[in-house]
Amino acid sequence: LLRQHKPGKVIIFSRDEQKQYEMREKAIFRDAPNLRFFIGDVRDLDRMADFYRTLLGFEVHERTPRIARLGAGGVTLLELEQRAAKPDDPAAAGLYHTAFLMPTRPDHARWIMHIARSQAPISGASDHGVSEAFYLDDPEGNGIEVYNDRPRERWQYDGDMILMQTKPLDIQAIVREIDPANAAYPAAPGGL
Repeated sequence: LLRQHKPGKVIIFSRDEQKQYEMREKAIFRDAPNLRFFIGDVRDLDRMADFYRTLLGFEVHERTPRIARLGAGGVTLLELEQRAAKPDDPAAAGLYHTAFLMPTRPDHARWIMHIARSQAPISGASDHGVSEAFYLDDPEGNGIEVYNDRPRERWQYDGDMILMQTKPLDIQAIVREIDPANAAYPAAPGGL
């Protein structure tokens, strides 16, 4: 789907490609409708589960000595499995990154204030035209994207092609959606 993916460059894909992507995504999760992401080869299950619980606000749905299932609004979004992995191999899980779509821009703003208060290290933030995204890494080096989509009527097109870019993110514009002094993020919102 991606024509090019370089900072500052435009990524273009057609409406048909967008539909194909959405259909493929639905097919992937048809057999496990309540699971969104799986990370195997977790080296420190307690540390990883605590990270996703505290920083992303996930609820623990199930916990065994080898598996932690976490999510929001009763939906399991992430399954972590502890296996024997080389402790010096940060890419042992074989995962590029997970992406979590905030249901609304104000939800995203509350999360931004939460990570700012917790002083979580952020690896990037980008305005993609169709979405606004933050990037960070979990304790074992797996990338995480937390984003909100702009309404589709605000997306830009070139004919039937959706235009995307990578520009600096106006974080203050997102935070203006809420009262930062009173913004609480007690848990991940349902619909995440």
